[in-house]
Amino acid sequence: MVYLQNHQPATNLVQMCDSGKHDEAPAIKAIACVIGLMVLSLLLNEALRLGSNRSPSLENWMRYHSILAQGFLMLLRPGLWLLVAFAFSGCQSFRSFAHASGLDSRISQVGLLLTPIAIGIAIFDLSAGKHEWTSSNRETLTFYSRGALPWSFFLANSVAIVPFYEEVVIRGFAYHTLRRSYGMLLSITVVLCVQTFFHWGTVSRSVIALISLFLLWILLCCIRERTDSVWNCVLAHSCYNAAVMREWLICFAALVLGLLALRSRRTSKSEHFTKDAGC
Repeated sequence: MVYLQNHQPATNLVQMCDSGKHDEAPAIKAIACVIGLMVLSLLLNEALRLGSNRSPSLENWMRYHSILAQGFLMLLRPGLWLLVAFAFSGCQSFRSFAHASGLDSRISQVGLLLTPIAIGIAIFDLSAGKHEWTSSNRETLTFYSRGALPWSFFLANSVAIVPFYEEVVIRGFAYHTLRRSYGMLLSITVVLCVQTFFHWGTVSRSVIALISLFLLWILLCCIRERTDSVWNCVLAHSCYNAAVMREWLICFAALVLGLLALRSRRTSKSEHFTKDAGC
């Protein structure tokens, strides 16, 4: 059952449960969206493969400028994901899409308290790598070996851009929409399958990598379940990515920003209450 900030169940979901019927329309939108993302990913990969095979010059350029090519794809992917999600959401405006995906709600205390669990999962993954139970991420090593500028770009993408668009689309839209039709367990299962597809290169490296990411994804779904803001999921995802790359200062900075956002929210609520009381 979806919970709002005050942890009261949404009225439409209560009515749906009382009637014993499930509205399949929201689930169809969510499933169509993730299928669209999968097809788009496959088409992009196939287009790159065919282009390289038919044009030796393009293949050579991509080989000698692999960092630039990967960087371009990293910047292209967020826009495509958000546009596909918006198209399948049925929203009339980006503002209504932001509301439906939880972007217009602030970080909550529950989300902030659950974020250290994501960091703990990252530490578990690092510990497994230290004992050589899992292999290193090749993409991470590639950017790290190319110098400070490529590594800075990769770091910014990993701790800011990727957590934002993945959480908005997967947890903000897809999971939240699935929950309007199905139970929590089935909705999480669908999300796990979708994210396994997009992270196959990582989860196929070892069982430990699979377990770590599954734990993270389940945690993020639980955070979305308990809060009305997708920013809680973005924060936890960002801290996990930063911790996996041993960027502990970024982890600390993200938590501090979360605390400041929470304090700002409480201050604004207090001021609003004072104004109402004065009236």
